[in-house]
Parts: sequence; C-alpha cells; structure tokens
Amino acid sequence: MKPEDEDRYARGMARLMLATDKKLTEARIDLYWERLKDVPIEIFEEAIPILIDQVATFPRVPIIRRACDEAERRRQYRAARYLPDPDREGAFCSVCEDTGWKRGRMWVELYGKEVDCVSPCACRKGNPVWRAKLGAATNAVKPEGRFAGRPLFD
Repeated sequence: MKPEDEDRYARGMARLMLATDKKLTEARIDLYWERLKDVPIEIFEEAIPILIDQVATFPRVPIIRRACDEAERRRQYRAARYLPDPDREGAFCSVCEDTGWKRGRMWVELYGKEVDCVSPCACRKGNPVWRAKLGAATNAVKPEGRFAGRPLFD
C-alpha cells in the first residue's frame, strides 16, 4: 500500500470493524497499516469480504495476511483462466476433455495383450483450460529439495 491508499485502507478497516462490532484505536489502526503496507491495496480490498465471511472477531495481522493470500490466489486464477462453459460449448479439447492426458491402448509383450494407457495430449501447448489448471496446480505446490527451482510440468 502507498500513502495515497490510506483512505481505501481506512474504508476496509471500517468495514471490518462494523462487521465484527470492534472499535480500534488510532494507534492500533496505524500498527495494522505498518504491518500490512507491503500488501497491494487491491488485494487488501478483495480480502475484506473473505474476512467478513470467515471471522467473528476482529482479525489479527496474520489472519488478514492469509485472507490477502487467498484473495491473490483467487485473482491469479481469474486472470489465468479461460474456461468455456462446458454445458454450452463442451471441452476445449475433445480428445483429452481438458485433462492434458489422452487415453489409449498399448500392446505389452510381457502380458501378451493390449492394456489401457495414458499419454500427454498434443493440445497441452495451446489449450487455455489445461494451462489454467496447470497454473493453479503450480501455485498450490512448491517443490522442495532436489526439485526446488525445477518446473513441475512440461
């Protein structure tokens, strides 16, 4: 948040105080500002309805930060997705039905018969629905150890 965002911040805090029946002192409001000033005001404003829905008492800074993280995740999901209405338009890819995997059959000499298998679908590079799902999964999982810094998917 920037100094010019103080009015928007104050409106958000006022909504929280109204929803929780809590009156904060000016010093406490300033303390919250100091601890939350690295959060973009747009994210803070999107977190207010989340907090109003989830808390009964006035939230502490870590709870507000978690709500801001949730608001950021929701914003990224909305920005990244292109999800056609499946009831109206059907899947973007009719081969994999937007899973990124196509089903098939493969001969396995060891078994002496054909078995079901899956393989990456050719639509992966250009399928916006699969890309949105990939982005949501990538943001949800953080590789650790020897996998840190490597992409999770192709």
